[in-house]
Amino acid sequence: MLNTRYRKRLKNFLAGAVVVCSPLLSHGHAAELPLTGELYRYITVDQSLPNVLRAFGSNLGFSVQVSSAVTGQVRGRLPEMSQRQFLDFLTRTYGLVWYYDGFVLHVESARESQSKVFRLGNLSPFRLEQSLRDLNIYDARFSIKSSPGSDLTYVSGPKRYVELVGDAIQSLGSSNSAGVGIINGSGGGNSERSASGVEIIYGTR
Repeated sequence: MLNTRYRKRLKNFLAGAVVVCSPLLSHGHAAELPLTGELYRYITVDQSLPNVLRAFGSNLGFSVQVSSAVTGQVRGRLPEMSQRQFLDFLTRTYGLVWYYDGFVLHVESARESQSKVFRLGNLSPFRLEQSLRDLNIYDARFSIKSSPGSDLTYVSGPKRYVELVGDAIQSLGSSNSAGVGIINGSGGGNSERSASGVEIIYGTR
């Protein structure tokens, strides 16, 4: 459990945070999930939700990784929908969240979404977002917020998305000795360092 000092620090940071977004960076986006507007006809009588999702990817030619927390049964005939509408329908109906990293469609329960606060050091929020867009990691559906006058950036979204943003921050930081860090509260509010030397102060897993 976070101590009072770290709770206050995070509260003050989030209160002043703004979404990191610049019109100069509008050219970039997340890797595009290969879906079309064509109808996706899928007939199921009684099938597990994970199997329906895996069959969806298999039928359309991409891999799907489904979290073990995703459960439920899909019963009855589904209405005719486009490929994207089919995925969105399952997402809304079963409380899911997904992220496509360019190779695999990651699907998890919305309850598994993560949030982390990263210390950027000398790495600017502008350069971070530009790099995320250039690498097709950035996804406007999920939050990346930065507080003016602070080197902290708040990231939330599916596990894979938060992991990739964290990897980018570590790589960019190590390339310019920026002193980046991940703020993580799993240690009761105490700072710790990973094997790579990245400071960990607060976050959720």
